[in-house]
Amino acid sequence: MDVLIPEIEKDGSVAIWRPMKNEEHMISKYKSGLKDKMLCLKNKEAVWNNALNSYVLSFLGRVTKSSIKNFQLVTSTDSFFRV
Repeated sequence: MDVLIPEIEKDGSVAIWRPMKNEEHMISKYKSGLKDKMLCLKNKEAVWNNALNSYVLSFLGRVTKSSIKNFQLVTSTDSFFRV
């Protein structure tokens, strides 16, 4: 899963997107290679655990019940930075 959100500036403000045409929408810009002012997130891939014989993803104690609906978003450049 890929997720696009407006970029968060260093001062905490969020970039504002107000497209007037279809080619100005965030997904159109992303597909054409223009990724400025947006944050591209991906779901973190689970890793195989031989002891459990299954794929696992660490939620650092935040998840109490396993579910296929549990996921984590990470930046496409740093898979350890969770959003």
